[in-house]
Amino acid sequence: MKKKKLKKWVIVVAILLLIGGGFAFLYYQRLETEKKLAQQEKLQKEIQNHFASQVEITKDTIMYSKNKSKYQKIGEIGKGEIVSLKNQKITYQTKYFYIPKLNAYIPYQNCKKTDQKIVQNHRYQKYLQFNENIISKEGVHLYRGKSLAYILSSSITEPIIQKEENGYYIEYFDELFFVPKEDVLKTETVQNTTEEEASEVPVTVYHFIYLPGDNSCNEAICHPQSQIEEQFQYLKDQSYFTLTTTELRLFLEGKIRLPKKSILVTIDDGARAEHFIPLLEKYQVNATLFLISSWYPTDKFKSDYLELASHTHNLHTPGVCP
Repeated sequence: MKKKKLKKWVIVVAILLLIGGGFAFLYYQRLETEKKLAQQEKLQKEIQNHFASQVEITKDTIMYSKNKSKYQKIGEIGKGEIVSLKNQKITYQTKYFYIPKLNAYIPYQNCKKTDQKIVQNHRYQKYLQFNENIISKEGVHLYRGKSLAYILSSSITEPIIQKEENGYYIEYFDELFFVPKEDVLKTETVQNTTEEEASEVPVTVYHFIYLPGDNSCNEAICHPQSQIEEQFQYLKDQSYFTLTTTELRLFLEGKIRLPKKSILVTIDDGARAEHFIPLLEKYQVNATLFLISSWYPTDKFKSDYLELASHTHNLHTPGVCP
């Protein structure tokens, strides 16, 4: 009888131990699950902190293409590049952000949010491409100015937009990049354009613009606003490409090709020249002001359509030299 009671107590204790152990195991599992979820939530927040519609690359970074679930290296993007990201759902498992412009994926860790604007100048699209392409080596370097922007794993074939002694400018990713000659296997003759190119460029010079009702100037170099507007309207209607002095120099050196309807508009001295600015902006005409900088302050002539060049600082002294 005692043995039976003892046996029952052993069974009861064993059952209680099993139940207690089960509860302990479930409690441990719950703690581990909560810990894991907390870690996942923390990681997701960390990844989210790297994501924005626009980010700066914090270090030289490998770019990948994606085929199904496999990622393959296609090149590198340089530190400091500003790129726009595709909106995507961020989870704790997110490893890469996608850049639509480059059709490339980059590790999220190498991105940081930025409000810095992406400024692109597409004036080069007005130039005529050379009827010549570059064929690059694999691992071609693309420079923006002096900064390395990208290294592409594969070879590229692109039209030449500008020639330099040490390399070529091409359009890639909807932007102008420099490719050093050592990255070019060869060039080939092709027909990229049949548009007629300029063989020479006319240059016009204006001095003084007079607003309506002002008749204080009676020299031949005085022009009423109405006359200048008529001429600027003509340039716009005829689709003239109004140059900068740098573009004129590149053309004269044979480094770029210009459309037949190209012209350099210049303004002399600086008197009343600020009144040109609203007209330049209205008709989208670029001009160069050769400024006597001791006579007129440079900050008086700020416009994206007006560049400043030198008419000397204080040597414009008619009658002094014989």
